[in-house]
Amino acid sequence: MSFDDCADVRVAAPHDRPEIMRLTRLACDEDGQHGYNARKVSEFLDLHYGKRGGMIGVVGDMGIELKAYIFLIVTQVWYSEDYHCQELSLFVAPTHRKSTYARQLMAFSKHTSNALGLDLTIGVLSNERTAAKVRLYQRQFPSAGAFFVHHPNVGAV
Repeated sequence: MSFDDCADVRVAAPHDRPEIMRLTRLACDEDGQHGYNARKVSEFLDLHYGKRGGMIGVVGDMGIELKAYIFLIVTQVWYSEDYHCQELSLFVAPTHRKSTYARQLMAFSKHTSNALGLDLTIGVLSNERTAAKVRLYQRQFPSAGAFFVHHPNVGAV
């Protein structure tokens, strides 16, 4: 899959697994919301390679260090029989943050949504540079809500 607006993005191949694992660890460390579990990430990759219920788009040449990824899954809306395409994670390695990779991955998600004929749900969950990320997403997608996070016992009096 190659389109002008996401020319650097390709569908992940099985040999990308070690690099995807490395990037997911970086994303988890940066996010700071939850601990990292390599076994669960590996099981997730097993479920979604080969377009079985999802797709992983990556930036980087085969056999070379990956620069970014996006995880997309196809799932039912919890209150409906309808399916939608849901972005689970989009991550650009810190050394490539001044690139167009995030925008290209978002374009890839739009192309995937269009090809499947399914609505796309995509968002920002981050503790770092959140406002900048939200502005980037707002330039790419119409807003349909917001995420908020409560951390039990944090700042409790």
